[in-house]
Amino acid sequence: MKGELLDRLLSLEGAETECAALGLPGEAIWLELVRFKHPRDTASVIQSVHASGLRHLCFEVTELAAHVERLADNGYQSIGDVANYENEYRLCYVRGPEGVIIELAEKIGPV
Repeated sequence: MKGELLDRLLSLEGAETECAALGLPGEAIWLELVRFKHPRDTASVIQSVHASGLRHLCFEVTELAAHVERLADNGYQSIGDVANYENEYRLCYVRGPEGVIIELAEKIGPV
């Protein structure tokens, strides 16, 4: 998104963003992940995985290995190893855009 509306809304000049929105069909609730292409934030510090506050989002996926590979191909590396949680989920943490930690969880057994 870019243009006069975004500039006025954010009180910035030449603002440009990319946005991915996730929502439930028929529901008035959604989650937006927004990345600023311009202006770039040069003052932010990437927080550690155990810092206080909102640190990560978790998404249940199928074919975890394929997602991890696709993310790596796009420059997003996993923080640690893929781990098996009690033979119920395979989990992986990836640092995504703007330093947000994304947890991917693939169901592999009964929950």
